[in-house]
Amino acid sequence: MKNILKNTSLIILDKWLLFGSILLFLSLVFGLFIRIVGVVQFSILSGDQIRDAYATMEIWQGKFPTLGPHSAWKFLWGDFVYLPPLYFYLVFPFTILSSQLSIQALPNAFFTFLSIPLLVAVIYQLLEGIETSKRFFIASLIGFWYSVLVRNMGMNSSESLAGNPGSIPFFILLFIWLYNYQLSSPKKYTNSVLSWIGYGIVLAILVSLHFSALFVMPVVFIISCIYWFFKNNRNPKCLVLCLYAVLSSIITLLPYWIGEVQRNWINTIGIISLVRNVSSDKEYSLNLLERVIVIIKSYFSLGNDIYFMADSRRLLMFSILSVTFLSLILLVGLLKFRGNKNIYLIVLATSILFFIAYSSADQEKTYNPVFYKLLIYCLPLFLTAVSIAYLNISKPLEKIILIIIVLALCFSILNNLRLSINYINSHIGKNQILATNTIAEVLDTLPERSTFCHPKGLSKNLRLYQYTDLYVTAKNLKFSENCTAGDYYMSGKFGLNPSTFKVYPSKKMKKTVNDKTMKIIKEGSTYYLYQIN
Repeated sequence: MKNILKNTSLIILDKWLLFGSILLFLSLVFGLFIRIVGVVQFSILSGDQIRDAYATMEIWQGKFPTLGPHSAWKFLWGDFVYLPPLYFYLVFPFTILSSQLSIQALPNAFFTFLSIPLLVAVIYQLLEGIETSKRFFIASLIGFWYSVLVRNMGMNSSESLAGNPGSIPFFILLFIWLYNYQLSSPKKYTNSVLSWIGYGIVLAILVSLHFSALFVMPVVFIISCIYWFFKNNRNPKCLVLCLYAVLSSIITLLPYWIGEVQRNWINTIGIISLVRNVSSDKEYSLNLLERVIVIIKSYFSLGNDIYFMADSRRLLMFSILSVTFLSLILLVGLLKFRGNKNIYLIVLATSILFFIAYSSADQEKTYNPVFYKLLIYCLPLFLTAVSIAYLNISKPLEKIILIIIVLALCFSILNNLRLSINYINSHIGKNQILATNTIAEVLDTLPERSTFCHPKGLSKNLRLYQYTDLYVTAKNLKFSENCTAGDYYMSGKFGLNPSTFKVYPSKKMKKTVNDKTMKIIKEGSTYYLYQIN
């Protein structure tokens, strides 16, 4: 009888390993495929993205940036601070391949793809104390869920891969993995030194990707070093290792320090002043109740923004499911956890510090897209993994909670798969949104030195075409905010719904614009090319 039970147990374990392996394989294949689609048929980008594209390409002209983008998320009225410029240097090596805008989407595609196996590895390390096969299956399940989240593709503005915040999930996961590796006490001192150096480099990159990381991650780093020092009985060697991380971080940020010296440290002074004012100035501070409300909203908004996206018709139903799910995994994740405390604590510390920083902003006057919450983007993934791993199915109540969590998880996966298929169809299906490589092909057919205009007179919409002509087609085109006779104008046939990732027909331009008549002189499957009469 014992042998039968033992053999049955081995078969079950093998099934967990098999299912986990299948899920991991599918997550990597799907994650790679959808990113290839997103890069090859790269969609229109504007605003911050095209600004960053110019800054990256100007490195070829010897203009080495010493400042990154300024923050739009204002903690205080009228106060702006700037990020370090490392994002431009991360993207620059990829531009060796081509000056096409799609190439500038490659870094985020590359790093977000690598975040899939890295997430699986971190979740696996988190779930200590359960069977190896079950542990691997849960980690792979979470990895597959993460790979189908369509927000991974439309994280930044214009629903595209490009943009400096997009790689934050990869680097925050790498930050967590490196810290856990250090706390596991590597046998070789050389490995410890290298891991701490890498820890500092990752910190430098993180603070360069978004201003939320700029304010939060240095504090997380300091807390992690203090925890490491006391856990190792205040060993002086531990301080030396922390100093390796500090030094590597400072060296990595060298372009920024050079710029700061030239600017008399004006940005650094601004950052210090902003932090001081937020913590002390009553005019801009929220009271405790207001902060709690902001924190609750920011956590539960992850549901409809990322995990349970829906259009207006399904929003109420999806919202109820989302709130129920996020409430359960938060409660269970906090009460039932008994795995790797090092990973768990650094995830909680990062999340708590983010919520404190986030609740300092004036939410009514702040531009607040999804990618502002990238530091807590993976928090529900960790909480879900903990809930599935440590709920006791022998207890009726916990079994019911587990069933609800698993059903909601499956629903989220299916819904995101549906949205991902919409995303793929919008790029390679019958009806596609306008791609940047198509824009280059059309501009290349225009006569040299002709004028390209935008009827709405919005110059920012012209920057995409200006970049393409300057770095790709080299037709020496002129660009105008007002359309006159002989000018050219291009519009896409389809737009993209940000809630469903479905394409919709764009309105065809009227026969007159700015009191000038216009006609279609060329038409493709995704665009109209007009000329002003």
